[in-house]
Amino acid sequence: DFNKKAHNLYLKGVSMPFTVAIIEDFRESTKYTFGIMDPVIILPDTTYYENKLARALIMSIFKKMAKKVLRHSPLKRKEQKLYLADTILFDDKIRRLALSQAEMADYAKLYNPLSLDELKAKLSPFDLSEFLSGLYGDALPLRYATSNPRLTEGFAALLTEESFVQYKHWAYVQTMINLSRCLSVELSNLANSYMHKLVGIKKAPEITKQAYRIASEAFGAPVGVYYGRTYFGEEAKRDVTEMVKQIIETYKRRMSHNSFLCEETKKNAIAKLSAIKIKMGYPDGYDSFFDTLTLDGADSFYDAMTKIK
Repeated sequence: DFNKKAHNLYLKGVSMPFTVAIIEDFRESTKYTFGIMDPVIILPDTTYYENKLARALIMSIFKKMAKKVLRHSPLKRKEQKLYLADTILFDDKIRRLALSQAEMADYAKLYNPLSLDELKAKLSPFDLSEFLSGLYGDALPLRYATSNPRLTEGFAALLTEESFVQYKHWAYVQTMINLSRCLSVELSNLANSYMHKLVGIKKAPEITKQAYRIASEAFGAPVGVYYGRTYFGEEAKRDVTEMVKQIIETYKRRMSHNSFLCEETKKNAIAKLSAIKIKMGYPDGYDSFFDTLTLDGADSFYDAMTKIK
């Protein structure tokens, strides 16, 4: 039942036992890859879990926040305690597989291509075929990769029949926290209090600033293109793009006449210069999705944000 509904749950913002992203292919920058990455863990880094004092302190801050958020749910107090306890247990399973910040800094190791059949087998019993069909129909992605082989190798043990209840409770709590800003100002401030406490922010931003940040995140691309075309202009964009092209050509000429590098090194350097993507002024366009987006005035804020995402 979960496998059949997973893609709809994902589109509605429900937390999955992995993170999905469409990323540039590391080997061919003109191609894109369907990427499977770690779900978000509670503590700032996996290393904090090994420090008993830091783990207890930071986890207590999270629990305090989560308890307050869950009081706004329809769950009874006993259920709230159970859901939060299972969230901590499932998070502990995730963190044992997740990459540390230090591991994520090793950029070259974050690209681990897989065939679709390989990825489907590793994520079983999760039905990746059903999930992808729900998202893309017949136009499935052509390339697949994971940033963390440890996650895909250990996924079968992460999501079992025994741990599925823990996952559901974890997903409920994490989804409510993540979507809190779409539910009410009070819930948004409660959910943000955890991260604010960690980074030393004493007061939540004013409501107007919160609204600006949400609007900027949702409509940043089309508004950015409009602003660039209006206040920077196509002519200025062409001029500065041409200037950059000339700079690149100058570097190529200098490299080809270099006297102390071997021919192979010069050839590779020139190839890298030729591969540079020139992005000046503002984007050439934005996702056509925004041209067909319609919002109903009767929509709740949550419904509107779900449509946009």
